[in-house]
Amino acid sequence: MAAASVVAALPGCTDTDGYPVQEQNTALSVADIGFGSKAADGANGTSKAYFEPGDMIMLYLPGSGGDPYRKVTLTPSGWVLDSPVTLSENDTGIYACYPAVSAGDELLIEHITGMDYLYSGKHTANRMNPSIFLAMRHALALIEFEFEPGPLITGSPVDFISIEGEGLHSRAAISLLSGKPAYEENIHEPAIIYGRQMENPFIGYDTKISLMVVPVMQVKSDGDIFFNFCFGEFKYHWPVPAGTAWESAKRYTYRVQLRERLLEVTDVQVQDWTDGGKETVTLPWHQ
Repeated sequence: MAAASVVAALPGCTDTDGYPVQEQNTALSVADIGFGSKAADGANGTSKAYFEPGDMIMLYLPGSGGDPYRKVTLTPSGWVLDSPVTLSENDTGIYACYPAVSAGDELLIEHITGMDYLYSGKHTANRMNPSIFLAMRHALALIEFEFEPGPLITGSPVDFISIEGEGLHSRAAISLLSGKPAYEENIHEPAIIYGRQMENPFIGYDTKISLMVVPVMQVKSDGDIFFNFCFGEFKYHWPVPAGTAWESAKRYTYRVQLRERLLEVTDVQVQDWTDGGKETVTLPWHQ
């Protein structure tokens, strides 16, 4: 979900006789960081929908001289920088990420933690233009399943749903400068959710269940990644088609029909994780 940050600074001044004083570098202060609206799936605990006291955002300021990292912590009285950031007449590039962990110019992400990682693109500020609008975006992709169960399946308990396979990397580093992922090779842990983690662990019509995954550039062959569904006595396996790509900050909603011995994915909708535009992807039929 898009997050907004307003970063402000004090303007220059003159002395009491009206003569200009020497220009001074300006101290940067973070006025607010917040989400524009709560994520639609936030109630299920999938997305981070708001910040809480104690949450920290990392600012990365390459080329600023000295330590390029600053932590901004939410306190009961607002957001507080751990050390000052000064602005001069030259532009200062500012990047941000959550959680506030420094790893060079990268944000390390993995889907087995269940954490919603966030990062921003490049923003600039200087003494004359000290205020910025900082937009945070999700580093992972969101896979959402919307179910149409048959009569025999309705009410069945959810044991687990998983996304797995050799085509799914479970750990990567997102470049704060380019936004591109670099995968950690040979780590292919599944993304999985268990019924015991859900508020309502039973399948009904239009039940929605979401999992976050490390972005996938492209599935090379059918079945390099697959969906597993285990609902009591009913077990299903669906190969993700070759050519499928899952981008960071995108929501992929798969419409799934369940019958006693048949699972069919009838449709997939792709939209921004922030309730943006929508498109339909044509899927091959798999039994």
